[in-house]
Amino acid sequence: MPETAFDVAYQQLIARIGEAKPTPDLYPVRLAADLLGDPHKAFPVIHLTGTNGKTSTARIVERILREHGLRTGRFTSPHLIDITERISLDGEPIEKDMFAEHWEQIRPILEIADSKLEEMGKPPITFFEAITLLAFQAFADTPVDVAIIEVGMGGEWDATNIVDSQVSVFSQIDLDHGKQLGRTVSEVAKTKSGIIKTDSIVVSAAQSQEAEFQLRQKLSSDQKFLIEGVDFKIISSKPENGGYRFSFETSQLGYQNLFLPLIGKYQLSNAVLAVAACESFLGGGTQPIPEPILHSALADATSPARMQVFKKEPLTILDAAHNPAGVRALAESLDEYFEIDKFVLVLATMEDKDYPKMLEILAPKVSRLIVTSAKTERAADPKVIMQLAEALGTNAEVVRGSELALEYATDIALEQHQPVVVTGSVVLLGEILEKQRLEAEIEEN
Repeated sequence: MPETAFDVAYQQLIARIGEAKPTPDLYPVRLAADLLGDPHKAFPVIHLTGTNGKTSTARIVERILREHGLRTGRFTSPHLIDITERISLDGEPIEKDMFAEHWEQIRPILEIADSKLEEMGKPPITFFEAITLLAFQAFADTPVDVAIIEVGMGGEWDATNIVDSQVSVFSQIDLDHGKQLGRTVSEVAKTKSGIIKTDSIVVSAAQSQEAEFQLRQKLSSDQKFLIEGVDFKIISSKPENGGYRFSFETSQLGYQNLFLPLIGKYQLSNAVLAVAACESFLGGGTQPIPEPILHSALADATSPARMQVFKKEPLTILDAAHNPAGVRALAESLDEYFEIDKFVLVLATMEDKDYPKMLEILAPKVSRLIVTSAKTERAADPKVIMQLAEALGTNAEVVRGSELALEYATDIALEQHQPVVVTGSVVLLGEILEKQRLEAEIEEN
C-alpha cells in the first residue's frame, strides 16, 4: 500500500526525540514558535495540569464551551489509538489530510530551528514540542474561539507553557514522573504551578496541604484563586445508569439534578472543576453557565478508557490508571460503583512508574494477576512485576501480548464468575481498543 501524506508526516514526527525525554527548557519551543509567527497567541487558552484527571477535565471543559456556541480546539496527550486524537477541532480528532497539511507548513520551520539549536549546542525540537506546535498552528489556522491545552508533563518547562492562558486549571496533584518532577508532592506541585500566569484566573481541584501551599505561593497579591471544597463543591450524588445524578454549587449558582455518564466519583470532581473553569473563562467568573447548556453538555461527556465498561459478560473494565493515586481511585470506584470484591487483573505498565506501590494497592482485591507488556520501549519487565506480585501473595503469571492476556483473563473470569479489570498503561488500553475497532470494521464490511 503506497504511503499517504499523513503516513509520511507521522513517520517524520515520531523520528524526533520521544516524549519520555522532555527538554526542561522552553527556549527551543519558543524559538520555533517565533519562527512560525507565534501561532499560540492567536486564540485564548484554558491551560490544564495535574497528576490525574487532566484529560477528562479537558474533555468536559471543551464539551461545555462547544455547547455554549464556541469553536473549540483541544490538545491532550497521550493518545489511545491514533495520534490525531491529540488535536481535536470542535470535539473531533483532526482529519489526517489536515494533520499532514499543517505538518508540511511547520516542518521546514522546525528544521531551521533545529539548525539554530545545533549551533548553540542544544538538542533539536522534540516530538512533543513539534506536535504541540502543530496543534497551535491548526488552532490558529482554523481559527478557534478557545483552545483547551493539556500539559504533557509537569508545567513550568512543558512545551505547552509558552501560552498566556486566561484560566489555569489544576486537577488533583500527586506523585508521578518522579525523576523529572520531584520525589515529593510539594516538588511536583511547585513544577506544575509554573503554568500560572500573572493575569490568569486559577481554578483547582481539592489538593493536599503541601500542593495547595505551592499553588498559593505562585499567585500574585490580587490574583483570583478558586478551589474545590471552598469556592465550588458537590452537594449530593448517587450512581445512576452508568454514571451519576448529582447537584453542586459554585460562587455563581447551585446547579441541580445534573447527569454525568462517567463512572468514578473522581469524575464528579473533574466535572465541577470543568464547570468552575468555564465560568472563569466566560465573563471572568461573574456569570453562571445557563443550565440547559450545562445539562446537555454534561450528559454528552465522554472519557474513553476511564472506568470504561468494555464488555458485560464477563464484566470487563478498562481504566487508564498508571500511578498509585490513579489505581487508588480505580479501587475505590470498583468498590463504590460496582461493589466488586475480587477481580482478575490484566496489568502492563511503564518502567518509570511506581508499580510496586500500584500492586500493593490493588493486591487485596486481585484473585489472579495476568501480567503483560504494551508495545513500547518504555515497558516494564513483566517477570519483575510477577515476582513482586507473588511476594505480596498474589497468584500471578505472565502472558505475552495484550490480546492473548485479555483472552486468558476472560477465560479465568468466566470460570470464577468474576469481572476483569485492565489497567496500568494507556498504551495497553489503546492496543485493546484498536483491536476492537478493527474487528468492528471487518464485521461491518
